[in-house]
Amino acid sequence: MNRYLNIIVFVFAIAGVLFSLLDSSEAVYRQDLRATKVNLSFLINENGSPFKIDKKSIIHIFGPNCSYCVKDKRLLAKTALKDKADLVGLEILDDENAIPTPFDPNIYSRMAVAQNYRFFMELGTTGIPVTLIVGKSGNIIYSKLGALDNFIIENEIIPIINAK
Repeated sequence: MNRYLNIIVFVFAIAGVLFSLLDSSEAVYRQDLRATKVNLSFLINENGSPFKIDKKSIIHIFGPNCSYCVKDKRLLAKTALKDKADLVGLEILDDENAIPTPFDPNIYSRMAVAQNYRFFMELGTTGIPVTLIVGKSGNIIYSKLGALDNFIIENEIIPIINAK
């Protein structure tokens, strides 16, 4: 009897997950952060104007003195992820007077800067680097806290970018 009850509960749980995915326009593939939407209102681009997202984008959040972030940048340049998607480098500056890292077109499609930790805290993250895939509406459809590797890029990020 218990076995049949477990099977019925399992079937209803799977059905619930499938119906919830049908209801949303963009499936959430992985969520390492508490935030489900990105507030971009206080970010600026490399020219100092307000930052906007108008298509599905990968946002790589890094700090200027983070050794894992440097390794991620090398990996992103090597995998040429910016050729597959809008790859945004988002630098979190720990000082409002700090000078942002120069834009490197070999790594990123474009850059954004957060001149305080407000963006970082709203995401609910506890460290860097952070990689997000964000839909046109600013919804986070993928988040990865921590360093990237080839497996994550090939098996998690690229399939999401290629999905319509």
